[in-house]
Amino acid sequence: MTINPNIMRIISSEILEDPAQYAKERSYPDRIMMVEDPTGLRGQVVKIRLVRGDPIIAGSYRVELSRDYYTSEYALGTGGGWYWWSYMLDPEWAEKFKLLKATNPQWQDYSINIQQFKTRNTDNFIHPKWTVVVNEFGVCLRKWSQSDTPKKYEIVALWPVDSLIWHDVVSYIYWSTGRDGVFELYLDDKLIYRYLGPTVYEGVTRGCYWKQGIYAPGSYPAGIDDLTIYAQGLRQVYPAGGSYLECRTVPAKFPPQVTQLRVKMDKI
Repeated sequence: MTINPNIMRIISSEILEDPAQYAKERSYPDRIMMVEDPTGLRGQVVKIRLVRGDPIIAGSYRVELSRDYYTSEYALGTGGGWYWWSYMLDPEWAEKFKLLKATNPQWQDYSINIQQFKTRNTDNFIHPKWTVVVNEFGVCLRKWSQSDTPKKYEIVALWPVDSLIWHDVVSYIYWSTGRDGVFELYLDDKLIYRYLGPTVYEGVTRGCYWKQGIYAPGSYPAGIDDLTIYAQGLRQVYPAGGSYLECRTVPAKFPPQVTQLRVKMDKI
C-alpha cells in the first residue's frame, strides 16, 4: 500500500498554513490555529473554534479544514483506500449538546457537523454521502439519501458525546458504480457501520471532498456561544485492500474486528 504523499497529517503550523495541503474555511484567522494538545498525548494539534456572532457564510457558520481535490482515486484507477482522521471535543460539548434539539425537526436541523465526507455527485438518490454530526442524540454518523434537507437522512451509527478524549475515525472506501462498492467506518478500531452498494456515479471525473471542523446552522439555539474541536488533519493510504493498521500513525487500541474488506453482495 502507498501513503498518499500529497496529504499530510497536521503536526506544525507550516503544514496547517500550506494551501497545497488544506483550505481553511473560516471567519477569522485565529479561529483555526496550532496549539499543544490539552491532554498532553499528541503534541501539536489543530484547535478549531466557533464563536456565536462570527460571520455567516451561505446561511451557516463554517470553521473547517477542507481537502477538496485529493480523492479522485476511482478516476485515477486506484480503486479506493483508507482515510484516517481524529477528533476531540472541548468540555462545553458535553454540557450543551442537548440544546441542539429542534422544536420542529421536520423543518429544522440543529445538528452541527464535525466532519463531512461527500461524493461530488449529481445523483443524490442512490449514491449516499456521509457526515459525522453532534446533535441531541450524541455523536452520529448520518447517511444522506437525498439533498441536504431535514428528514432526508438516517442515523446509521451513534456514540456518546464526551470531552478531552481523542477518538480515531477510519473510513474504508472501495469506489464503484456497482453493487460491490463499500463504505466502512471504524471508531477507535471498532467497525461500527458498513454500506454495500454504489459509491460513485458512472462517468465521474472527480472524487470526494473531506472537511473537518465546525459547520453549524446559522440559527442554532441560544445557550451555545463558543464551541471548540481539536483535530489532526487527514491521512490516506491506497489502493483498496491491504491492512487497516497501515493507515494509522498511533498504535491501535486493539486489532480491528473485521479484516475482510471487499464484500460481494451475493455472499451476504
